[in-house]
Amino acid sequence: MKEKGLPMVTFNWHRKLLPLSLASLLAACAVQTPPPAQVVAPPPPPPPVVVSLSPIHTGLSPLETVWHLRAGLNVAALGCQTRSGPEIVSAYNSLLARQKAVLKAAYDAKAERYRSQGGNWQRALDTHMTRLYNHFASPDAQARFCTEAMTVAREALAASPESFEQFAAEGLRRIDRPIALAANGTGMMAAAANSVEAASGGLPQRKL
Repeated sequence: MKEKGLPMVTFNWHRKLLPLSLASLLAACAVQTPPPAQVVAPPPPPPPVVVSLSPIHTGLSPLETVWHLRAGLNVAALGCQTRSGPEIVSAYNSLLARQKAVLKAAYDAKAERYRSQGGNWQRALDTHMTRLYNHFASPDAQARFCTEAMTVAREALAASPESFEQFAAEGLRRIDRPIALAANGTGMMAAAANSVEAASGGLPQRKL
């Protein structure tokens, strides 16, 4: 028996909750878009290492620079055969023949610098040349020096006599760089230069 009065109201909870439940599930399962990645610029490359010519090459004229380059390649021809093979000797000898006039002028310019100073200038020049040969024969840099000297010797053969002074400036810088780097790292250059005796040691001087 039904009670009389207000009509019965039936709520369909499942119909009202279903859309809300689906919306909640979809929101929970949605892939969250990550924030944009922060772009970090790479650090700038380190500045190139600037290596100055060794002090023994200070104040050279263009022709004296030629003579110092010849001295370095002379050392390479005598001391780098184990590393570079016989090519370094043939390249050096070919250079002497091809640049004979320029090299004679270079030696004359070097000798005139010492002659103008008076006194026993020949002995002073010989002492300087012994130091120069020993400089290029630095054991701390021989591997890299021999490699660079071989490359420079090859390129020197292609230089004309008219352009050889210009070539010598760059060539000397290149063959001196391994020695300057080694000296800057070990501090041995000054000690070696001061300990050289003019009358002994080093490679024998060659004149053209």
